[in-house]
Amino acid sequence: MDKIYQMFAEAIVAGTYLFKDLCKRLRKGVAEALKGMGREDLATDSNAKPKGKE
Repeated sequence: MDKIYQMFAEAIVAGTYLFKDLCKRLRKGVAEALKGMGREDLATDSNAKPKGKE
């Protein structure tokens, strides 16, 4: 499952997918993957965008 979490985390960081659109079963793992990438700020249900891409 780590590969799936990483794939979604990379898509969220790239801005092509939103954390709020993940199913609830994947959120914890993807949040951990984002934290490992130093981007835990994107693990929210809001429309968080990567910094500098507003």
